[in-house]
Amino acid sequence: MGTVVDMNASRERVKHKRKEEKFDSLQKRFEKALPTDEPDPKQKLLDLFKKK
Repeated sequence: MGTVVDMNASRERVKHKRKEEKFDSLQKRFEKALPTDEPDPKQKLLDLFKKK
């Protein structure tokens, strides 16, 4: 018997890496579209939905 190679583990790692890259690109686009001086990302989102 040889060693068992889990092919799904490597696929999951690649899939997760792609998700993180897409999230980073989305976050950068969001930052460019709505620039604010607020350093806290949660507060930025809250500010979007506050009534003006």
